[in-house]
Amino acid sequence: MPPKKSPKKQKKGKVTEGDSEKNELWAQMMALREEVEKTKKQKEILQRERDMLTASWEVAERRLEETQAQLRVRRREKEQQENDFLIQSTRLREQLAHVQVEHFNALSELKLEIAASQCCRQEALVRRENQLRQNRAALHRALLERRSEVEKSISNMTRKHEDNVVEMRHDNATVLDQIIESRMKNCQEIIADHRRLLDKELASTYKHILSKIITRFQEVFTDGERDDDEDDEMGNLYMPSQALEPSDKAEDSDD
Repeated sequence: MPPKKSPKKQKKGKVTEGDSEKNELWAQMMALREEVEKTKKQKEILQRERDMLTASWEVAERRLEETQAQLRVRRREKEQQENDFLIQSTRLREQLAHVQVEHFNALSELKLEIAASQCCRQEALVRRENQLRQNRAALHRALLERRSEVEKSISNMTRKHEDNVVEMRHDNATVLDQIIESRMKNCQEIIADHRRLLDKELASTYKHILSKIITRFQEVFTDGERDDDEDDEMGNLYMPSQALEPSDKAEDSDD
């Protein structure tokens, strides 16, 4: 960039041409110096960036080498593992084939043993079934005999029970007749007692009423002596009271 010209200051008085050229050269020199400093700063910045890029490149290169080395190691380990796996798989296949053979032999032997045991078991079941049938027939016969005995005992017990019931009914009938007869006698005695008590109560009641009537007539008779007419009336009234006294005496004699 061309250096910027500084504006000239107007001075009072005259300026020579040498001074003006000197000032211009000074200004150009200062501009060049600024540009040089700027370029130096830019160069330093670029150098630092270059150093940083170089360092990062070296670090990345070292990491790449380390990663490649790790990958090579892992590849070798993987190949070794694959070889070991192939060897182990072949060994396991051989063992599996041997186990299958042993299993087949054991299974065939087990089948033979099962067949033999089934035959023996079938024979034992047949024998057991025949024995159970015989036992069932014997139990059936014993059951029939026991049933006949039970029926006989039931019939005997039924007859005995009927006889006992008849006897009990006869005994109960006689006892019941005796109880009824005694109850009837007791009832008749109670009724007779009630009648006697009732007669006594009636007689006492009649006596009490007659005594009240007699006392009343006597009171009236005493009051009527003062008047002659009343004497006649009380005399007539006093006669029935005298007629009633013999009846009271008769009732006393009845009691």
